[in-house]
Amino acid sequence: MVKNTAIQLILLTFLSLFSSSIFAETQLNATVDRSKIYEMDTLNLTIQGQVDVDFSFGGLMNFGLGQSETPEIDGLEKDFDILDTQQSYNMQSINGESKAQVLWRYTLAPKNSGVLEIPPAKYKGAETKPIQVTVVEGRAPKNASEPPALFLEVETDKKTAYVQEQIIYTLRLYTQGLINGELSEPSSTDAIIEPFGEQKKYYRMAFNQRYEVVERQYLIFPQKSGSLTINEQTFQGTSLKQGRRTRLKDISDPVELTIKPPAASFSGKNWLPATSLFLNGNWQGDIDNLKVGDSITRKIELSALGLLGSGLPPITMAESPLYKLYIDKPVTESVQHESGAQSKRTDSFAIVAIMDGEVALDEIRIPWWDTVNDIERVAVIPARTLKIAVNPQLPVQVNKPAQANIALQTKPATQGENSQNNADDKLIDESVVASSVDGDKNHLWQTIAGVMLILWIITVTYFFKQNSVLKAKLNAIPLPKQPEETSEKEKYNAAIKALRSDDKRITQKILSWLSHYQLEISATNSINSLQDIKFIAPAIYELLSRYEASSYSKDQSISFDKNMLIACIKEFREKNLSSIAADSNSTETKQSKLKAQKLEPFYR
Repeated sequence: MVKNTAIQLILLTFLSLFSSSIFAETQLNATVDRSKIYEMDTLNLTIQGQVDVDFSFGGLMNFGLGQSETPEIDGLEKDFDILDTQQSYNMQSINGESKAQVLWRYTLAPKNSGVLEIPPAKYKGAETKPIQVTVVEGRAPKNASEPPALFLEVETDKKTAYVQEQIIYTLRLYTQGLINGELSEPSSTDAIIEPFGEQKKYYRMAFNQRYEVVERQYLIFPQKSGSLTINEQTFQGTSLKQGRRTRLKDISDPVELTIKPPAASFSGKNWLPATSLFLNGNWQGDIDNLKVGDSITRKIELSALGLLGSGLPPITMAESPLYKLYIDKPVTESVQHESGAQSKRTDSFAIVAIMDGEVALDEIRIPWWDTVNDIERVAVIPARTLKIAVNPQLPVQVNKPAQANIALQTKPATQGENSQNNADDKLIDESVVASSVDGDKNHLWQTIAGVMLILWIITVTYFFKQNSVLKAKLNAIPLPKQPEETSEKEKYNAAIKALRSDDKRITQKILSWLSHYQLEISATNSINSLQDIKFIAPAIYELLSRYEASSYSKDQSISFDKNMLIACIKEFREKNLSSIAADSNSTETKQSKLKAQKLEPFYR
C-alpha cells in the first residue's frame, strides 16, 4: 500500500516537471472586414489568439477551461451594438511545438456616423491595437453587383393631398432566408393612421435575386395642412443563409407629403374629400297611403369611398305639427375596399301621423369634394310632399286650422306673424283669415280641440272593442289576467324590470301596468291591447311596436332601443301619476282615469 502511494507521488512530480504552462506565450491580433461602412451596415470584427499549449493531459484540461473565456474590450458598446458573437479554435503541432489558434468573431452595428474607434482587446496579458472605422450616414446604394440580404421599401399612392383625404401607405420588407425579426409601424401626431387589410407574403425579383416580400398597408388621414413627414421605418432580425445565422437590420426612407387646406370654392358645411359619395333614402311602410294614426320609418344612408365612418356627417329631419318624430341611434360602419376605406352611416326616423294634411319635405343636399377629378359635387335626395289622409276607420276627426301646406324649413309662426306675412307675400284663404285670431282665442281653440280629441279617442276605442275583425287586422295583443291584484307601482316596477332583463313578457308587463290608466267613460273601457294605447300614448305605442317587430319579424334592419322606451314610460308616468286616485282604506284598488290632456311623446 505504501509502495503504490510512493509510485503515484513520483508520477505526479514527473508530470509537473515536464509539463509546460499552456499559456506560456499568447499572441493577439484584431481585424475588420471593412474600414468604411454606411450607417445601416454591419461590421465583422475578428480577434485571433495564438497560444502555446502542451498536449499532456493536464495541459489539455487547462486549455479546455481557458478557451471558454473571451477577450475584454472596454468601451466597445459605446459606439457599437454587438449583434452576434461566435468562438472557434484549432490545435496543431509543428516540429514539436504545440500551438492553439482561437478565433472570436463579432457582428457590430454602428450607433452613430463619423470616425469611430474599436478599443483594444485584452486576453491573457496580450493586447490588440485600436481600429478606426469610418461610418457614412444613410444606406449603401443597392446594385446588382452586391445585392443586399435584406432591405425595406415604402411608397404612397399620392404625394399631395387635402386635409382628411385618404392616403394609402405601403411598406415592403425584402428578405432572403429570414428566421425572425421586428418591423416598426408608421405613426404621426398630425394624422390618423389605420392598418389596412391583411399582411401579404409573396416573391419578387430584385437585383437579379429572388426575394420573399412581406407587405403591409396603412391608411393615412392628415388632420392639418402643411408638410407631413412619415418617419423612416426600421427592421431588425435574424437571417439564415448557407447554414450561417446573421443579424440584419435596415431602415426605410422617410416620406414627405404636401397637405392642402380645404378648397376655397367648397360650398358645404362639412369638408368631405372622397373618391366617391352616394346618398340614398328609403321608406318602410305604405308612404303613398299614409293616414292619421299610421307609423312609417324613413332611413337615409350616406356611403363614401375614401373616408372613415367617423367623418360622415349626421342627417337631420325637421319636425312638423302633423306628425311625431322619433330619432333612432345612427349606425356607422367601415369596411375594407380595394381602394381604401368604404364607410356608411344610416340615420333612421320613426314617424307617427297625428293630423291630416300635407308636409313639404325639403331636399337633402350633401356637398362633397371629388378628389379624383378635384371638383365639388353634390349628393341629393329630391324634395317630396308627405300626404297624410283622413283615416276612414275613425268616425270622428279633430277639427284643425286650415293648413294646406306646412314647410319644414322654419318653426310655426304665431297667428299675428302669419297674418302680417301672408298679407305681404301671398293671398290667404278666407277660412285661414277667419282662424287668425289673437292669442287668447287661439288658446280657447286648442282647448276645444283637446275635448274633441278625447271624444274621438272614446269613439275609436268603442269601435275597436265592437269589431273583432278590425282588432285582428290591427294585431291586438290581449292582456293576460293577473293572478292577483297588485298596485300601479308594483306593475310599473315589473315592467321596468322586464325591459332591463330582456324578459320575453315585456309587452304583457307594460299593458298590465297601463291597465291602471282608464279611458274617461267607464270602468270597463280599460287598456287591454297594444292598439288601445295607439292614440293616447303614441310614443310608447311606436317603441313597443318596434320591439314586437324586431322580436318576431325576419327583417333584421328593424332596431329597438329599450333605454328609450324606459325613459318614455317614466315620462308618461310622471305626467299622469297625479291622476291616479287610490283609496287607502278600501279593500279594493280603484283604477284611475286618464286626464283629458294632450300627451307629449318622449324626445331623445
